[in-house]
Amino acid sequence: MTLFRSPRSLVVPALAAGALSACSGGTLAPPGLQAEPDAATRIPALGALSAPAKNEKRLPLIFVSDGGSRSQPGAVYAYEDSGSNQSPVWALNASPLKYPNGLWVDGGGNLYVSDLSGYVYEYATPGASGPPALGFTYEDQGYAPNHIAVCGNYLYASASGGGGGVVTVWKLGHKTPLKQVVVAPEGADEGITCDAKTGDVFVAADQSYDGPGQVYQYKALASGDPITLGISLIRAGGITFDRNFTTLVTGDSYNAKGPAIEFWKPAGHEPVHAIYGSWIGSPAGFAYASTDKYLWDVDVDFATANEFTPGKGTPLDSITNAGNGMTLAAPNDVAVSPPDHP
Repeated sequence: MTLFRSPRSLVVPALAAGALSACSGGTLAPPGLQAEPDAATRIPALGALSAPAKNEKRLPLIFVSDGGSRSQPGAVYAYEDSGSNQSPVWALNASPLKYPNGLWVDGGGNLYVSDLSGYVYEYATPGASGPPALGFTYEDQGYAPNHIAVCGNYLYASASGGGGGVVTVWKLGHKTPLKQVVVAPEGADEGITCDAKTGDVFVAADQSYDGPGQVYQYKALASGDPITLGISLIRAGGITFDRNFTTLVTGDSYNAKGPAIEFWKPAGHEPVHAIYGSWIGSPAGFAYASTDKYLWDVDVDFATANEFTPGKGTPLDSITNAGNGMTLAAPNDVAVSPPDHP
């Protein structure tokens, strides 16, 4: 049983209570496998996804996933990377999305969205003119996929269910998981990323009765026994690498000095540095932008997406605007396009 269970990756609108029941400790029970959406059977092959029109505006975009609320559907919002608390240029909130959570943009520009209903959806390269087309559907059998990462030819999800936490691995273009690996000691729902140079996968887990929260390093395909890094976390929130894969970024809302965004060398026992501030509550997800010049985070406590410089940590832009007079309800993750990582 998890001692601390973050609300970040398990934020589900109240209307979802009947669809995703909770078991003891707050971990989501495995959603029943659902029939794959019809649209997934009528899609172009991988590599043939629709691309933005030649003359389409291609400013950098920021994506924020939002689990929604009783009065607001779950959505992925796209923002131009300019201005201050800017309105979204479009919102992706149509079926099959229900409870969008994790986000990832791959090297080809395709957008991946994990959904707590038990799927990961791959969309064509987004532009500024409107939501992208659904490209492919991956099903996470018996688990709710939270955070996601694409590394090489594989898609990874940190997922939770009645049996604890797992890392689910798919080969790109295959809807059924290649494997599901139980994370030691338990819990895999607080963040996942990968080193594109080595293919290694890094998973952040909360503190539990088994001991302090940690970051675990797996070989490609989440194979073999994980290496436990010297990164102690109490209430983990999101994890990402810088562009050169030399520094890991994590969030910890129960840091002894207060909620923090922490920068680590993978083998280090102390962070290289940490950012504290009144604007940090529960960091949930991160994305570098402009070749590591800026870093975006999503904070659940303040329902905000923040852009800041990694060295100073003073917000340059704080987005709460969901358009049409609405504000973000339950943001979970952030991604940028084009991606900052290779």
